[in-house]
Amino acid sequence: MKILQTSNYDQFTSMKGNRFINEKKVMELISDIENGLNLLPLCPIIVTKNENSKLVILDGQHRFEASKKLDHQVHYVIAKDISLRDLARMNSRQDKWKNKDFLDCYIEIGIKDYSELKSFMRKYGLVYSCAVSLLMNGTAAMNNPMEAFRDGNFKNRFQDKATELMDLIVDVFGRYKFYNKRYFIAAVHAINEHGVVDWDRMREKVKQAPNILDPLTSSSKKDWIQNIESLYNHSVSKRVLLA
Repeated sequence: MKILQTSNYDQFTSMKGNRFINEKKVMELISDIENGLNLLPLCPIIVTKNENSKLVILDGQHRFEASKKLDHQVHYVIAKDISLRDLARMNSRQDKWKNKDFLDCYIEIGIKDYSELKSFMRKYGLVYSCAVSLLMNGTAAMNNPMEAFRDGNFKNRFQDKATELMDLIVDVFGRYKFYNKRYFIAAVHAINEHGVVDWDRMREKVKQAPNILDPLTSSSKKDWIQNIESLYNHSVSKRVLLA
């Protein structure tokens, strides 16, 4: 593609759903340029034309803002047939965007599953990978669902099941700071699926001997299952295997 340049800043516009401007990053670029490190001509911003012939910035918002503040020429290339989703995929390969950037991007362009994911994360205080896995695959087990999340292919298939599991965990184990950690959730899920646990008994054991659940001795799903079993079988002669 041919690298073009212009000082007509008004012909550019931001793309709906693209990342918000980080002023600190803009000022860092300006500082580099003022100190002799001007790579803007070698790193043109990527734009596309909209129906009003405006140049929509797909990638390079911070470089554009730096150029504008310094009254420099904007170096750009015009790309055809590229969407914000395509841009998100490209950035996922380059590891430029954070998970929040992808989440905000897909919410902005109207993908309902991502709005539901955001609400689910906030409600239970979950990290991205755990929440995505629960809603997309119905389990908190490690299965690397984040590529689909970044590519815009996340699907909220297990909302009811995931909500039921997390409500149970909050109800029974909400007193613990680790109630929303992946391995703990995976252990509770496995125990619940096994179907032998009496949750009323578990609630009583949490009240009677809360300190038996020790996060320092549990670094995997298996460890947590054993830890929870120790609590469940506290002061009971006949041990029950929960999973």
